[in-house]
Order: sequence, then C-alpha cells, then structure tokens
Amino acid sequence: NPPTISEAALFNLIKKIWDGNEDLVKAFWIYFIVISNVVWFIGGFLYGALNARWILIFPLAVMIITAGGAWNSSTKYKNKKLKEKKGYGWAIATKVVVILGFLSLAGNFADLFK
Repeated sequence: NPPTISEAALFNLIKKIWDGNEDLVKAFWIYFIVISNVVWFIGGFLYGALNARWILIFPLAVMIITAGGAWNSSTKYKNKKLKEKKGYGWAIATKVVVILGFLSLAGNFADLFK
C-alpha cells in the first residue's frame, strides 16, 4: 500500500509552509517551483480533458499557499541575514519571482475567462 498522510499532518505541513518555517531553498525550489508547477500541469491536463474550469481551484490554492510560504520564508531569511550583517539578495529575488508568477497567472486566467 502507498504511504498515506493524515489530515493533521497535512494541515501541519501547510501551516509550516505558509508561515515560512521552511528554509528559503526548500520553500522556493521544492514547494513553489516544483510542486506548484507539477500541480498546475496536472490541473491543466485535467482541465483540457474534462473542460471543467473548477478543476483549476486546487492548483490555484496550491500556488497561493506555496507562494505565500516562499514569500514568508524570504522575509525570515532577509531578517536573519540583516542580523548577521550579510546580503539578502536571494530574498529579494524570491519575491520578484513570486510577483512575476502571479502576473503570469493573472494573464493566463484573463485568457481563460475571456
């Protein structure tokens, strides 16, 4: 049998991601880039196969959670680097990519719903 995750464990993971309590590399690359894009790919495939726009609610929720997590993690990273009197360019880069991701998403949804 495949491994399962309890609702409580899933909620705790979502909270950990959203609160920015994952390190910046994991929050950005694993959650925001990899997982979010895989979920969008699957959602886009299902949307195309079923022609059901409501399918896109789940990928949108995943993107909001992972983007929020990357954003919050980058804020914590920046604050840590400021205390250490070090550069925090990765925090700024993360926020720029998150903003660009949502601008791209807005354009895609505008095309989808016109």
